[in-house]
Amino acid sequence: MKVFKTEKIRNMCTLGHSGTGKTCLTDAMLYNTGSIDRLGKSDAGTLTCDFDPEEIKRKTSISTAIAPFEYKDHKFNVLDTPGYDEYIGETLKALKAADFALLNLSADAGVEVGTEKAFEYAENAKLPIIFFVNKIDKENSDFDRVYDDICSKLSNKVLAVTVPMGKAAGFKGVINVIKMKSYSFSADGKTVKEDAIPAEYNDLAKKYREKLIEAAAEADEDLAMKYLEGQEIADTEVQKALLTGIREGIIFPILTGCALTNMGIQPLLDFMIEFMPNPSQRPSVECVNLKTDAAEKRSFKDSESLAIYIFKSFGEAGLGDLNFFKVMSGVLTPGIDLVNSRSNQSERIGTLYSLRGKIREDVAELHAGDIGVIVKLKATKTSDTLSDSACKLEFPRIEFPEPLYSLAILPKTKDDQQKLSTALSKLAEEDPTFKVHTSAEFSQTIISGMGEIHVEMMLEKIKRKYNVGCEMQTLRIPYRETIRKTAKAQGKFKRQSGGRGQFGDCHLELRPNVGKGFEFIDKIVGGVVPKQYIGPVEKGVTGKMAEGVIAGYPVIDVAVTIYDGSYHEVDSSAQAFEVAGSLGFKNAFAEADAYLLEPIYSIEVIVPESYMGDIMGDLNSRRGRIMGMEGKGKNQVIKAHVPLAELLSYVTNLRSLTQGRGSFKMTFDHYEEAPANVAQQLITEYEKAKETGA
Repeated sequence: MKVFKTEKIRNMCTLGHSGTGKTCLTDAMLYNTGSIDRLGKSDAGTLTCDFDPEEIKRKTSISTAIAPFEYKDHKFNVLDTPGYDEYIGETLKALKAADFALLNLSADAGVEVGTEKAFEYAENAKLPIIFFVNKIDKENSDFDRVYDDICSKLSNKVLAVTVPMGKAAGFKGVINVIKMKSYSFSADGKTVKEDAIPAEYNDLAKKYREKLIEAAAEADEDLAMKYLEGQEIADTEVQKALLTGIREGIIFPILTGCALTNMGIQPLLDFMIEFMPNPSQRPSVECVNLKTDAAEKRSFKDSESLAIYIFKSFGEAGLGDLNFFKVMSGVLTPGIDLVNSRSNQSERIGTLYSLRGKIREDVAELHAGDIGVIVKLKATKTSDTLSDSACKLEFPRIEFPEPLYSLAILPKTKDDQQKLSTALSKLAEEDPTFKVHTSAEFSQTIISGMGEIHVEMMLEKIKRKYNVGCEMQTLRIPYRETIRKTAKAQGKFKRQSGGRGQFGDCHLELRPNVGKGFEFIDKIVGGVVPKQYIGPVEKGVTGKMAEGVIAGYPVIDVAVTIYDGSYHEVDSSAQAFEVAGSLGFKNAFAEADAYLLEPIYSIEVIVPESYMGDIMGDLNSRRGRIMGMEGKGKNQVIKAHVPLAELLSYVTNLRSLTQGRGSFKMTFDHYEEAPANVAQQLITEYEKAKETGA
């Protein structure tokens, strides 16, 4: 691929609700610019950016893909993102590298849940935003309704740049309201004919032209005065004001067309060249110079020291281990060494690639602001910075949300065990919203993601990509056991088998020790239990506490006192007293009014106000206690304490109850007594398991 200077580069990410045609739009741009020779289709599995077998199977994007192309001596780097919120990690990676966002909507559906979230993500990333009203040829499409929908639900600071001539089957072209010209398209969409606006669309064009001038006036004080005073405003003044307003995120332009029929695409590309920023026109990015520990800024200039930012890493059969990066400053060429600010390791930069879907092209060099791919870096991951060793830089890491849905996973065979560990480690490196940990308490491997679909997709990857057999296991809740009252009991272990016997005897007192954990107190007097056997008694106690007594869960918050006992000069041993300690604890625990504790989590649920009643009712049904509420922008935040057992599938239910608009976060808060019915069920299951030896 050709080399492009910074001012000739446009980096954009496509966002929007699933099914709005983001990936089809990317294909249409590639087709228009000659990068591909035919338009791909989702149903046929031929879309350039949906090349993963799971994407082809599911007919939807599940990861961010890159699609660079050349148009009118400019290079466009399209970062095509998934529409499902469960793949938010992929969207956050793309937002980190993009200089503006192209937000897709369906002309028949308007603003959907995914549209609202995508707009919020782009605004949080402080990116300029373009709306593209896609599928204008669909039945029930209505551009005016979608325009009003955007104004009422997202922002009233929008302007229509292109509006459709006709709709549904009658769609035949677009009107550019800035240039006040019409554009019709050939059957394949590649040939565009510019003409005067047809008479029947004059009123439509004038209506949106007036809205456009109003928007321009809002972005420029001098223009606003002219507008209010009724003075004539020149086209050049309008364009200058729009340019400033759009790039500063004050105004949001709307364009329209149909990706599947390749109509309205070239006017969109021309608009992005003229009005959307190249990397050097974006605000400079803060970083830290690790040599001096001082904050610095980089502004995408070739003249500054070299630094690149890795915004995505992944491995794929046939492609290798790939690192997607953006050049933050300087000019990158193959064969140089850069230092990883996190690991402090040197990395040799090999061949540079431009990746279009899964097709690689070599590139000689990449200038500040450009995006590319490096293969086979040794120790570099997502969010890492590589820079010149003379001024080691570190850019802020991507802040990924914590996983919300967990499952336990088991290898199917012994041969799968090591392979499963390797596969899970690799997937967790590639996707920071996917996490793996081992529960030492239950010897379970637990995988966590952003929802059921996300975790299900990861399981498919484990099987397909790494050829590992695995199966699901019920996720165990870390309940705890404790006591209500003080109790005493003897633990005596005596065994005689012909030779030297085993003898240990201790008297223990257990009392509640709420909030103070475990204490072991030695009150032996007169040497009735020799000092060398006190430690083994404690070891026996703690061993029994770890395995539990009434339901097989660890015991907490108990003070244990050894106050009496006896020993045998020949038969006593550390092992015998350890067993005695375990028996004494078990016997006393049975008399101390034992009960079960369950983990309680503090959660914050963020939902639009209209869903408050449903959410509070659902939380109550989950044995939750509402702790408070507060406003947060257009939403309400409900704070509650809820048992962990009731939260295992909460993310799925919350999305269902709020049509995907709700979100939540949770953290462990405390333990409290489990209800009698819950405790009894656990105790019964434990006793049955002991009987069957399970």
